[in-house]
Amino acid sequence: MWERKEFLNERSEFRNSGEGSEPFANLKPLTRICSSLCSHNCVLSHKGRGKVIDKKATFTLAEGATHVDIFDNIRRAAFTLAEVLITLAIIGIVAAMTIPTLISKYQKREFGTRLAQTYSTLSNAVKMAQVEYGDVSRWGYQSLYGSSVDTSNWLDAQKEYTVNFTEKFFLPYLRVAKNYGFVQSKDAGYPEYTTKDGRIYFSNYTSRYIVELNNGITLFFAYNGGRDSNDETKFVFSTPIIFVDVNAKKGPNVLGRDLFMFQVSAIQNKLVPYGYEKSRSVLSDLCRENPAGSIYDALACAALIQLDGWKITDDYPW
Repeated sequence: MWERKEFLNERSEFRNSGEGSEPFANLKPLTRICSSLCSHNCVLSHKGRGKVIDKKATFTLAEGATHVDIFDNIRRAAFTLAEVLITLAIIGIVAAMTIPTLISKYQKREFGTRLAQTYSTLSNAVKMAQVEYGDVSRWGYQSLYGSSVDTSNWLDAQKEYTVNFTEKFFLPYLRVAKNYGFVQSKDAGYPEYTTKDGRIYFSNYTSRYIVELNNGITLFFAYNGGRDSNDETKFVFSTPIIFVDVNAKKGPNVLGRDLFMFQVSAIQNKLVPYGYEKSRSVLSDLCRENPAGSIYDALACAALIQLDGWKITDDYPW
């Protein structure tokens, strides 16, 4: 860059060359000005005639021009620090508002697809077991329905029933990546699972027969049951159940979001989601977050998703 004072002197010198002088009588000041303006090289011309200063990039005066001038004030376009910070703040607010929605939509689509795939896998296992052992009603497990044991040894009984059922009717027909056996969830590296309102559904001390499939799905096999309402010293068994975690050890680990339950029905002779016989409105009410309701209500979420064509819809109580 040139000093402004030097430039003004040279401009004045060029102007004072006089109208009657030859077109390029005083080119030295203009040449220096042109060289300053064009970091490469220039060609000066007057009325179609020119003097070549160099043969590279050119800077040419318009026809009839007698001098080069520069605006006295040059404004450079730029953002102030305050403007940049305000813009970043706005971007952050918009991101905070939209990213959770995008993540939720992605999870709904992914989890619904994986749940449908798992149901298909388990249903095929049931069908293959039926080929070998006959209808579900002949599998023998239903003889345990309503049977009771002393609460002092109910866990041993549950383990025995669950292991026999899982290893006979399911494992031979599944592609298993890892079999933990009948263990507490924490021993397989799994966290506790909660309801949508944050209540613990089952802790990581809960024992299940845990299997990881080669597609990243985790299955928790168990036998449903509870204390005998007529005799607190007895534990009553009902039906075998299968919990499905569609993304294994990843979060959110919430019943009705990434954890769902199915049961093997002798009456239906197939695998069914809990609450399959209920209407959509009832299933939707059971599935939604309700701190005043039972922690078991959200078990109906798989039936709601199945009813909607294995899609987690926009109105699904996420």
